[in-house]
Amino acid sequence: MEELEKLREKIDLIDEEIIERLYVRTDLSKKIGKIKKDMGKDVMDGPRENIVKNQWEELSKTHDLPADKIVQILDIILSISRSEQEKV
Repeated sequence: MEELEKLREKIDLIDEEIIERLYVRTDLSKKIGKIKKDMGKDVMDGPRENIVKNQWEELSKTHDLPADKIVQILDIILSISRSEQEKV
C-alpha cells in the first residue's frame, strides 16, 4: 500500500504541474490574442492549429501514447485558448 500512495503522490505532483503549465499556456494565448486583434487577424488560425496537432501526434508516438487521445486533449486546450483570445 505504501508504494501505491507514493505513486499517487507523484501523479498528484504531475497533475499540479500540468495545471500550472496550462495556466502559462493560456496566458501566452491571451497575449497572442491581443496581437492578433491589433493586427486585425481572426482568433482561429487553422494552419497553425494543424502544425501544432501534427507536432503533438509525433510527440505522442515518440512517447508511445495514443495519438488520437492526445489530439483530443489538444483540441480541448485549443478551444480554451480560442475562448480566452476572444475575450481580449
